[in-house]
Amino acid sequence: DDLATLDVRPFRRAVDNVVAALGGAADAGRLRGASQETVAEAAVLGGFAAPLLQLAADIEEVLPPGRVDRMSAEADEWRQDKARELAAALEGREESTEQALGGATDGADYVDRMP
Repeated sequence: DDLATLDVRPFRRAVDNVVAALGGAADAGRLRGASQETVAEAAVLGGFAAPLLQLAADIEEVLPPGRVDRMSAEADEWRQDKARELAAALEGREESTEQALGGATDGADYVDRMP
């Protein structure tokens, strides 16, 4: 409950994706027939398996899906407020453009209305 309120979904997705990408790299012995370079790279990646799996377990404990949703609610509200502000600003801009064009809705309409 002491974590800052922010949209933690991208962080949670990144951790999940990294752990999922580990795949077979955790077991370099299963790569029979692969080049020595590939086996060596898989062994290096496999060395990260235990810490990454521990991170995934810790994240699941600290940020379960329900908590992520609750924490992200404020970010969702902020995003919705900004979208409303942008929509209002664009609407105001359209009105001021129409007024500047003497009631025309676009530049072509303005040219058509010229004396």
